Amino acid sequence: MIRRHTTTLRLALMAADAASAGVLFVLVSIARFGERWQVAWREAGVDPVPLAAGYAALYTAVLWALGLYRLRARWSWRSDAIDVARAILLVAVVAFTALFWLRLPDVSRLFLLGLFAGQGAVTLASRLTLRAFFRWIRSRGYNSRFVLIVGTGPEAERFANRIEARPELGLRVIGHVLVPAAAVERAAATGGVAVERAAATGGVAGDVAPERGAPTGGVAVANRATDPNAADPPTDPGPSQASMNGPRPATMTLRDTAVGPVVDPAAPATVPQPRRPILGDVEEIERVLHEHVVDEVAICVPAGAWPIIEPVARLCEEEGKIVRIPLAGPGGLGGFTLPGGRVEDFDGTPLLSLVYGPDRIVSLALKRAVDVALALVGLVVLAPVFLGIALLLRLREGPPVIFRQTRVGLHGRPFTLFKFRTMCPDAEARLPELLEQNEIEGQAFKLSNDPRLTPTGRWLRRTSLDELPQLWNVLRGEMSLVGPRPPLPREVAAYDVWHRRRLSMKPGITGLWQVSARLDDEFDRWVALDLAYIDRWSLWLDLKIMLRTIPAMLQGR
Repeated sequence: MIRRHTTTLRLALMAADAASAGVLFVLVSIARFGERWQVAWREAGVDPVPLAAGYAALYTAVLWALGLYRLRARWSWRSDAIDVARAILLVAVVAFTALFWLRLPDVSRLFLLGLFAGQGAVTLASRLTLRAFFRWIRSRGYNSRFVLIVGTGPEAERFANRIEARPELGLRVIGHVLVPAAAVERAAATGGVAVERAAATGGVAGDVAPERGAPTGGVAVANRATDPNAADPPTDPGPSQASMNGPRPATMTLRDTAVGPVVDPAAPATVPQPRRPILGDVEEIERVLHEHVVDEVAICVPAGAWPIIEPVARLCEEEGKIVRIPLAGPGGLGGFTLPGGRVEDFDGTPLLSLVYGPDRIVSLALKRAVDVALALVGLVVLAPVFLGIALLLRLREGPPVIFRQTRVGLHGRPFTLFKFRTMCPDAEARLPELLEQNEIEGQAFKLSNDPRLTPTGRWLRRTSLDELPQLWNVLRGEMSLVGPRPPLPREVAAYDVWHRRRLSMKPGITGLWQVSARLDDEFDRWVALDLAYIDRWSLWLDLKIMLRTIPAMLQGR
């Protein structure tokens, strides 16, 4: 099973089992001994509180040892019931053995019988409920992760079907990328895929910046801004990151296709057609990655197409995308490997996974828990400050008090960012006349003496109090307390490839460059610090950045 997507459910199951065991111990004690249940346990020679905690830990450990937290490919409630019964039997054996060795004959056997019988029923019910809950929230798109399949052959179709058969993982296949035979031949001859890259004005990233040390990954690039012979993109760009209204129909005709089926409306009925849309061919993969929200890329090609795997994986590395490569099946890749890859199991299929960026799943879950807790506390404790700022803005500057703006989040997800309004109402319309005065070198805009700032807004900006409403974005899961700052769509459209890796982590209210290079006028320096944060991320680093943010706010930096 793909570890990254099962950890949340596994932790939830473990927490539910431990909590239910401890609570059930108390409830059965009350049912057996009445209101004086604690006294009854002490008369038996044991303290009930540590005993309940020990029982909960023992029960959870037994379930873990028997593999009940390893989510299986083919799950059923009957198999879970059998496994839970085995666990209860083992716990009972351990409990009775401990009573014998500790010489505690006064412990009620009737209590133990009720505890073990109730534990089995509660455990099975809680697991069924949690699984149903996870399937429900995933089916409604919450915490979904979008997967792009490279390949259109039987291997790709089977892998996509397996993903969609496990909705509780939260993975959604957005479509396929075709792998023409000619592209494989060119990759074998040149050591890279000739990736078409649109000009920055076209809404897709421009040239890679090798002078900044950004790896090209063996990807040969044709840039439409400088190469008039480069092919034009399809006239229908498909769903953009700002409008996930459904995939583009697979109606393009790509005939150069010895690897993977032809997608052609006029093709004979005997030619296998993928059920999901084809979003382009492998030489357009950079465009596809930029026009769609893509969290993971699964490279599902036969062994004969292996030359395209490494350059595609390297491009995904530059952009911070996770790569999955199925290794089994007819014509499979067998022992294929790449540096940094690890083999996992998915539905009985060995899978080579390349994860770029933070992959400490438990720590990331704790980061989200800290975000939610602190955002809730902040919204409650700072409510008077919110009210005071809102009244000040309303009285001095007039409505609106809250400024809403579309920003780009994790892997290109658009979201609405909230801030206290600091500029005049027509600030966006006046931006073009100020672009020539931009003080930032690169894909961002900053003007120290911005004429659009209101008097109150200038003070809010200096103290960073205008950012406080973003605690609501944190609570909604669109942002984190610490992370790269969320960029504007027009800025992302001009990004170089290596810049886009800063989108591989959830944006934050504060970040490393805000506390160490906020006055720096070079955008590439900001990005370098964001990437350093992503590569070095830990909960301790988040804490240090938050502690450094407070004096920066007080000093008005």
